[in-house]
Amino acid sequence: MAEVTFRRIDAASVFKAEALPVDAALAMASLPGGCAGNRYPVFVEVAGEVAAEHAPGGYCEVVFMLPGKPGRWRASGEVVASVSTATDAAPTGLGIELLGLALTSEATDAEQPSPDDAESSEAGASETFDATQLGIEEQDVAGMLRDLLGRKVTTKSSSKLTKGFAEHDVIGSFHADNGETVFLIGLDKAGAARIGGALTMIDPETLEGAIEAEAPLEGDSVENAKEVLNIMSALFHEGGSPHVVLGDTITGEELATAKEGQLQAVMDEMVWALGIQVDIEEYGTAEVLLVAKNLA
Repeated sequence: MAEVTFRRIDAASVFKAEALPVDAALAMASLPGGCAGNRYPVFVEVAGEVAAEHAPGGYCEVVFMLPGKPGRWRASGEVVASVSTATDAAPTGLGIELLGLALTSEATDAEQPSPDDAESSEAGASETFDATQLGIEEQDVAGMLRDLLGRKVTTKSSSKLTKGFAEHDVIGSFHADNGETVFLIGLDKAGAARIGGALTMIDPETLEGAIEAEAPLEGDSVENAKEVLNIMSALFHEGGSPHVVLGDTITGEELATAKEGQLQAVMDEMVWALGIQVDIEEYGTAEVLLVAKNLA
């Protein structure tokens, strides 16, 4: 885990960057429409070597610490520049375009129980979670998407996905720190394309070909949908759940043919679900289903 300094990326060059106070960096990363295209460009100055796989054009997640702020932090987004060797012109680091609400925090190692406390922590409330107590409502989902996309988003209850997934719907699984899958978020195929397209500001008309094709989404459409699902994990944290991260992303067909496994277990042991339809300004409707099981 690296300690980093956030810097704003200049329009002309990532190297013409001004250092930002911590609070300003956090505000920039969470303010809807704060930067062009609803992306939030920052330069993450890394203390140490930059991993070779962090090449421009790819996606990455950086785990870091912020001075004066407790816990670990994570920033995910597209790498637009990579500096593996520091020079007078630029420090070692990554130029990242954060996608929407990409900053989340978690406890530091110092806050984790010591080996001497392990036995007592096993009986702690953090080891279990009753999903029926989730405090996520329709307006929470609409609000997150509104902030993420920088567009008007309205919502209403929907039972479409609760009746079953179509073969090309997109489903993301979310697992707790112990590896157990406890949540799923499903998007219908059209909705996955529309939300992902709105995130990256693709012309809505160009999405219709992929939506109407008799094939699953692929390429950028899938990657954009995954990014949306990754960001939506914050809904569970705000709803009172343990820390979770995005795991596998599969299609409805793949889920239907899975006779066993953790993803199917969430459906079989479901104790909470929220099905809604969102309507995104200029892009149209999307079906969204959130599903949870208890964490034992």
